[in-house]
Amino acid sequence: MKRLNLMSISALLLLSFALVLPASAHIRQGTTVLQGNASLSSSSGALYNNATVTNFVLAPAVRYFIADHWALGGQMYLNYIKQGPAHSTNFELGPSGAYYFGNLDAKTIPYVGTSLLFRTLSSQAGGQNTSTSDNGTALSFFGGLSLFLTEHLAVTPEVAVNLESLGGHAGTTVLFGAGLAGFLYRTTAAPGGHTRVR
Repeated sequence: MKRLNLMSISALLLLSFALVLPASAHIRQGTTVLQGNASLSSSSGALYNNATVTNFVLAPAVRYFIADHWALGGQMYLNYIKQGPAHSTNFELGPSGAYYFGNLDAKTIPYVGTSLLFRTLSSQAGGQNTSTSDNGTALSFFGGLSLFLTEHLAVTPEVAVNLESLGGHAGTTVLFGAGLAGFLYRTTAAPGGHTRVR
């Protein structure tokens, strides 16, 4: 069996840098955070019926601080899986909110949040011309840490619990992962009357 997951290795390296080279944040009302993670894995061997299984995940989120500590925005989740000629795509999109605790000028800032995602799952069976599609929802509760590498960039280890429904069926998924977050601070007055983003 062969398994490749470069994003997991990258996440561990980034987390190590975050612990060694911390920097301070300056989050305030008006700050925008662009957060997300991506992964790509490839598996093969007898365990997978001697077919290559490709799994791609992209999960970005954008939130705006409407007040100190409080951020609102949206989140997207895309998961594409291919095994031989068969493949499936899960797409989710919806509103998201988060609360950031404690000192917003700190090097490490914990947060919790929730998202309500509307999802569509489409799949194509291998060797057949038939496809299926189902709709549902996913209510996600998440929490994590923003570990700042620089004033504008943080590593975000995170855990999430998703309460899911799809095609009349319900389930629960627990996720552990790490991603990156970019912080764009509010505009401030600069010499000459111009504005700039910190």
